[in-house]
Formats: sequence, structure tokens, C-alpha cells
Amino acid sequence: MSLLEDRNAIYLFTAYGVFLGGMIVYALSLWWRKRQLDRDAALLDELEREEQAGKRS
Repeated sequence: MSLLEDRNAIYLFTAYGVFLGGMIVYALSLWWRKRQLDRDAALLDELEREEQAGKRS
């Protein structure tokens, strides 16, 4: 009997799909959060430079 003939194979494929889907969503979430943090860090650096330039003037 092959794997595709097994009556429970659909549950195996569904479980793998859910697991891989969850991992993909998690990886995308990490990527999105890092992107937002990099943007925030750049904004804070720019504000700090403007503040330092204002104190010198």
C-alpha cells in the first residue's frame, strides 16, 4: 500500500501544510518587524542629528 492510498494521508498532508504555513507566516512576521525597527532606527538617528545640529547653531 502506498502513501497516497492510505486513508489517513490527507491528515498527514494537512498537518504538514498547517505547520509549513505557520512557519512561513512567522518568518514573514519577523521580516516585517525587522523592517519596521530599521525604519524607526533611521528616523531616530535623523532626529538626533537634527537635534545636535540645532544645539550647535
